[in-house]
Amino acid sequence: MDIIIDNKIRTKYGTGLKRTKDITTVVLHCTGGGGTYNYILNNTQRAEQYKKSIGLFHYLIERSGQTIEIISPDNWTYHSHSNYFDEETIGIELVNMTADNSGFITDMQYNSLFRLVIDNLFPQYPINDIVGHSYLYEKYMRKVKTDPPCPGKGFDWAKLEAELTDYGFVFKSVPGGILNIKFEDEEKTE
Repeated sequence: MDIIIDNKIRTKYGTGLKRTKDITTVVLHCTGGGGTYNYILNNTQRAEQYKKSIGLFHYLIERSGQTIEIISPDNWTYHSHSNYFDEETIGIELVNMTADNSGFITDMQYNSLFRLVIDNLFPQYPINDIVGHSYLYEKYMRKVKTDPPCPGKGFDWAKLEAELTDYGFVFKSVPGGILNIKFEDEEKTE
């Protein structure tokens, strides 16, 4: 899988905060109305937040499946309303063209997501959970995220669950997330 390492956004907004904790969770987002690479690079509304490491994420997956590393996983940003728990997360943003995140995710995006998580992130980090932004928002903010739900109705959790199952992972499915991810062999030895 080819991952494009971006330096333009890093130069413009910064590189995030230095990570001191293990990455245990992948947080999935959808852009809610566009949010392509060029939109993020030229976004004047959120520029000051981005410069404070607020609202940026690690990877962007375009509609074509092209994957861009925005912030190095060596660093972290505030991207899920979970405050300092974000230091234990990697944020992946999927471009969704509808403002309410109800638009479909392309097969190319799903394939890139699967390759990024299963082939690249799992071997490097002790990841236990894959959750949506709304899941963490509700957990840490203790209220329902409705503006818009993220990753939203357009994200098919069953596709991700099927891919994990095909690769021999076992897990617990919850609304808006997949928890306690392990290889099937690890499950048998515990």
